[in-house]
Amino acid sequence: MKHLYLTRKVLSALFLLVLAVGSVKAQFRTVTVNGNVDQAKYGGGQNTTPTNVPGRQLVWHMTWDATNLYVGITDINNISGDQEATVIYLDKNPLPIVNGGANKDGSIQAFNQGEGYDGTGGILPFRADVVFFVRGDYQEFRLSDGNGGWTGTQGGFATTKFVEGENATREFSIPWSKIGGLPKSFNFLGYTTVPKNRNASNGKTGYIYGQIPTNTVLGLEGPGIIGREAKFVRYYTVSTTGDDNVNSTASGSTGPFSRNSYTNTEGNRSDFGSIQVYDFTVNKTEFTPGTTPQLTVTRGDNVNGNSVPWNILGSLTVGTNSVVSAGRSSDDITVGGNFTVNDGGTFSQNSAGLSVGGNFSTPGTFNAGSQTLVLNGDTPQDIVSVASFNSVSFTGSGQKNLTDNLSINGNISLGAGAVLNTIRTVNGNTTNYTLNLQPGSRLNEANSGGGGYVLGYVQAQGNLSTPNTEVIFNNIGIRIRPSGNSFETLPGSTTVLRRTGFAQAGPNNSKSITRQYKVTPANNKVLASTLIFGYRDAYPNQPAATNGELNSIPESQLRVFRSEFENTPPYERLGGLVDASANTVTVTGEFSLNGYFTLGDGNAPLPVELVAFTGQLEGSAVRLNWATASEKNNKGFEVQRSVGDDQWFTLGFVAGHGSTSQRNAYAYRDANAPEGKAYYRLRQIDNDGTESFSPVVTIAVPAGNSPALVLSPVPTPDVLNISGLGSGAHVAEVYDMMGKRVLTHSFKDQTTSVSVANLPSGLYVVQVQGKKSKFVKQ
Repeated sequence: MKHLYLTRKVLSALFLLVLAVGSVKAQFRTVTVNGNVDQAKYGGGQNTTPTNVPGRQLVWHMTWDATNLYVGITDINNISGDQEATVIYLDKNPLPIVNGGANKDGSIQAFNQGEGYDGTGGILPFRADVVFFVRGDYQEFRLSDGNGGWTGTQGGFATTKFVEGENATREFSIPWSKIGGLPKSFNFLGYTTVPKNRNASNGKTGYIYGQIPTNTVLGLEGPGIIGREAKFVRYYTVSTTGDDNVNSTASGSTGPFSRNSYTNTEGNRSDFGSIQVYDFTVNKTEFTPGTTPQLTVTRGDNVNGNSVPWNILGSLTVGTNSVVSAGRSSDDITVGGNFTVNDGGTFSQNSAGLSVGGNFSTPGTFNAGSQTLVLNGDTPQDIVSVASFNSVSFTGSGQKNLTDNLSINGNISLGAGAVLNTIRTVNGNTTNYTLNLQPGSRLNEANSGGGGYVLGYVQAQGNLSTPNTEVIFNNIGIRIRPSGNSFETLPGSTTVLRRTGFAQAGPNNSKSITRQYKVTPANNKVLASTLIFGYRDAYPNQPAATNGELNSIPESQLRVFRSEFENTPPYERLGGLVDASANTVTVTGEFSLNGYFTLGDGNAPLPVELVAFTGQLEGSAVRLNWATASEKNNKGFEVQRSVGDDQWFTLGFVAGHGSTSQRNAYAYRDANAPEGKAYYRLRQIDNDGTESFSPVVTIAVPAGNSPALVLSPVPTPDVLNISGLGSGAHVAEVYDMMGKRVLTHSFKDQTTSVSVANLPSGLYVVQVQGKKSKFVKQ
């Protein structure tokens, strides 16, 4: 029996992308195998490849239907007794890493058997499932045996027609049934071999030519002579065969010669050079004996005027134990499809520009470079297993989707129409991820509908420690300027979490816009501040009529509301001034910066029950007045007081009027207001327990306006008595002389006793609701 035998020839070292003339035309068609081979018959599936014979240009044709794969070749030698053979390897189930997987997925070792045609122990660029050999009317067909080798028989698998002669044609069809049916996609490579006796006179034992793609085989030992360790590196990718399970049209099929792909099987390369291919794979296999632990490919550099861009039309894949480096070149690396660095792999961007049009997935190591990474797909792009980026730019109309939290160390910009989505829903389960902007980074997204946009959660940091200084929080849309002076305790380090795409709702059809800011300061207190709330009036790629985040609220009616709770009432109405040209609402006043801020309709507000709430000094007391326009199931009001540390204490309760459409007025007198600033609010309680809070009223109580704080005995070894207070809830705080709080005691009476037995001996300060006095602990 004659056997399949592989050969090779010396080809140019240039890396060229060979594109077929008319290769994008439909390929799904039935061909009559009769030896007449031309472009029209094969629907443009054509590839011209050079030979080592002057004046000869082999032309390959390929197409398919649901039954057969059809191959036609012109300008091939079919001289009796000296016939050139056609060899085709086929990968019918392409893997994500084409040469990854295991032997069960196909053979990566080329077929090695010599009789009549020289053989090779070369490595294939993908895991092949089948190899075909046709020479005249002789056929050989072998399948991967699942152990890295091949098994099969000769003859009977194809319909063959060949014309004898020196510049003749060969045409054959191979039933898909031989490999289990028409595949959805496949990879392939092919070539023509010359028999041993062709060059017996000069000692050569055969060679190959007419490779598809060109430069398929490297590692040649002489002009046209194949060695035992030939490296097959290039192949064609057919991404879809046109079998869409709906009809038998081929409108979406890939031209057989249109996608020239590359897999590195050559070993380490320190100066790889430029390349233009469809898919590019660097993946170390365990097949090659004696190799180093890692497979390293370094692009090289562009010094001395050399240009080494990488233009990858499909996907770039780095496998386990594999390293790809952009080298010293600043030339661009363009990836039109997916960019994947698998676990155990490494990609270093260095100073190269890198743009990706597909998913960006790096379970392995991605060393970001000095230039901005660009994700520019016009179809959805997932960002997978990426912990952080330096500077990144999102462009294109395809939505960018986070699948985990992502930190940005540099700047992030979103171009016209680009949307970064941090909300992921899979099988009905929604997870909210966060885009975290690190100190010094900046978010750039335009307010207008043509600009980019982050949908979901983005977090920023700022330091509100300098009075009258505005902080922009990484430019996420909110700006805060605390008032006061350097002697006051300011909010300090503050985190802001912006949430977009969600609206808050209240009773009577009240609602918010679809943007909120959660502000968390280190020091939580009521403080005079200016807050500028930025919003968006249009979304990318949407008409202005969609009203962007405004949720159909008239822009002129936007007002700022604050809540201490996420997603639910109560809301404190802060008001504000709208600047529609700047897309901002500015509010200035005394309020707590801790909580959730959003915008609502001033004419149909979120649930604020009061129409008025005021306070004024009345002798040594503070009188509070408030009114309601209407009430429903109103149990009443708790009156609460704070000294500015966001700790609220209930002073008393005023009963409500249940349900009424009448205006009602209420009052409460705080006879024991502390010196300094006192803050008051109302906690309105419904009969069913639902609560809401009023805005905060601030009253400046002058010194000497309240009774003195009396401590006894002084000094004391164990028990300290505190008196001089009015009725109501109090908190006594004991501080050492370093200003550290060492004891806290809550009580509701005008006098109390507190144990200080466990305190070290020394001088201490007691503070109760703004009143201070000293004592000595023995």
